[in-house]
Order: sequence, then C-alpha cells, then structure tokens
Amino acid sequence: MIFVVDDDDAVLAFVTHALKGAGIAVEGFATPTALLDRLQRVTPVLVISDVMMPGMTGFELRAAVAEQYPNRQLPFIFLSSMGDDASIIKGLELGANDYLTKPIAPELLIAKVRSHLRLLERERGPVFNGDLAKFPAVKILQFCELHGFTGEVTVTAPGLVNSVLSFEGGNIVSDATGKTDEVLEKLLEQRDGSFVLRPRAPDFSALASARAAPMTTKGAAPAHDELPMGRLSGIRVDERLFQIQTELVAKPTALIVTVVIYEGRTLQKRSTPPAPGSDRAALETQIKSQHTAVEVEVQAKVQTLLQKPGSAHPTPKATFDDLLERGLTCYLAKAYAQALELWEQAHGLFPDNKTLQVNLTIVRKKLGV
Repeated sequence: MIFVVDDDDAVLAFVTHALKGAGIAVEGFATPTALLDRLQRVTPVLVISDVMMPGMTGFELRAAVAEQYPNRQLPFIFLSSMGDDASIIKGLELGANDYLTKPIAPELLIAKVRSHLRLLERERGPVFNGDLAKFPAVKILQFCELHGFTGEVTVTAPGLVNSVLSFEGGNIVSDATGKTDEVLEKLLEQRDGSFVLRPRAPDFSALASARAAPMTTKGAAPAHDELPMGRLSGIRVDERLFQIQTELVAKPTALIVTVVIYEGRTLQKRSTPPAPGSDRAALETQIKSQHTAVEVEVQAKVQTLLQKPGSAHPTPKATFDDLLERGLTCYLAKAYAQALELWEQAHGLFPDNKTLQVNLTIVRKKLGV
C-alpha cells in the first residue's frame, strides 16, 4: 500500500489513478493530518507527499512521521510544483528518497515508484509470513530474540490491523506513540491471525574500504527483488517445539531451502531447485508445498520416536518451552494467576530470556502486582 497526500483534488486523483492503473495499491489523503491518523493503523511501503499544503507542509509531515515512528522504515517521495534547487535540497536533507516536480508524466511517476519499491525490497531482504494458529505470538518473540532479529513484525488479527513491532538485535523497540505495550498485550491474547517478518538489512557503510571486486556465480538465479515470500511455522509434538523455515536462496544457484530447528540446532535441511521457468506465483506454490510436506514429516518422525521405549527426560530447554506454552494457554483463558505461576517457574530456569520478561510484565500488570 502506498499513501499519497495532496490538497489539490485534481493532482490527488491523477496520482492515485495512475498508480492504480499500474496495479499498485494506493490510498489518497487530502490533508497531512488524515494521513497521520491512518498511520496509527496501517503502515504503507511508501509515502508520496505534496510540499505546500495548508496546516502542515510536506516537510513538516516528513519530520512528524520521523519523530512519531522512528523505528519504521517509511520512505518518502516529495511531488511538488516547487522545483527550485533550495526546495529540492531541503526535501532530500529531510530524508526524502526522491523529489519529483509537477507536472509529471504518469509513465515517469510509475517508473519512479516501481524503482523505489524494488530498491526497498532489496534493502529489506527476504520476507516471511506465518499463521498465528501454528506459530503463536510468544514463539514469534522467542524467534526474534534467538536470532537477533532486526526489522519489523506486522500482525493482522482481531483488534490488531497491520500492527507493527520493531526489533533491534532481538530486542523490542518502543516507538514514540507509546502503543508497543498495548500491541504486545493484545498480541499475546490472539489465537488466530497472521504475521509478516520483514528483516532490515544491516548498514555496511563502516566497511566501505574493505569492498572487493564482485564475484561471478554459476547458475541463473532470480533477481533478489523478484524473490517470493518465505514460510515460517512451529510444530509442537508432546513437549517439543520444532521451528520450520522455508525460503528461496538465490546464490550461488537458486534453491528452495527448508530447515528444521530444535533448541537452536538444525535437525534437517532440504534443498530443491525451482521448476524451470517458474514465475513468482509458481515459486510461492512450490515453497508452500515443500514447507507443508516437511511439517507433516516432522510430526510423523517425532511421534514415531516418542513411541520407542527408553525416551530421555526433557531437557531444561524443553521444560522451559513447556512452561512457557502452558502459561500462554492459561493467559489466553484469562487464568492470569496460573499463567504467572508457570512463567515464574520458567523464569527460574532461564532468567535472562527477554520474551519471558515481556510476558511477566504483561501478566503482572493484569493482576496488579
């Protein structure tokens, strides 16, 4: 979704019509205030803004968004009749990704927008989507902590429409709106819904002097900006939680890779080449099919192992995961006292677990302790 704001009805209609005609989802706003209100519920991939508007200029809007949502990657393009050098320089210095001048041909506008969208996708890296029914909120937080995730998690569920949590190195970062705790509290109560993980690429500017000549690789691989979304889910069997992740790896040759992780260790890895000539839709279908097949295999294999005599006692990590999961079940049933008891037991095993610390803070708030 792209947001466009312009106080000129004709220009607003022109831009939105052009982008929609190119198959780009867009939402228009007549005032910066209306756009800011909408940002509380929806995070667009790009904002196109006029500069001279009553009440708040485009420059002021850009500054307000940066202040209110410092952890969101929210690119800006200014589209203005003010084409003097001073205005363009000011817009770019405010952090705009581009500055276009009116009037503009629709073909050029579309080309510019598509170019920025491709660049953004390359910068953000692969995207994973998942189902909260299979991979509940507490497991998302654990995953982010375990892998030092930096980026954004967008959740769509009852009462949470495109709600965004920002992470830096596996830690949740609160934004200036003060809504992070509210989102976390609602998220823990969700049984249904979906989530999307969008990693943010690291900044390699400090290593600029170490750059080497590019290497050539064998095999034709899809361009990075054409990679399909990956899959992420969790399979729980008895006291064991297995994390399953599938993605398209483009280099050195294109492969669809699925890994099964348990207690931080990779137990299984499957790599298959994409079908020749596959487009994005076909690749996504193949990714989903392989991911689902591995899910079924994991369940069957673990069930078989559990039926064998002499199975080992649960490890501390398995016990911790069980306490965490049982506590979540109690929390969802609004049995907050039982949830607190179970999570405090888990805290005794791994007191530094940040996900558990978040859960304890929320449930203690519920109980007023």
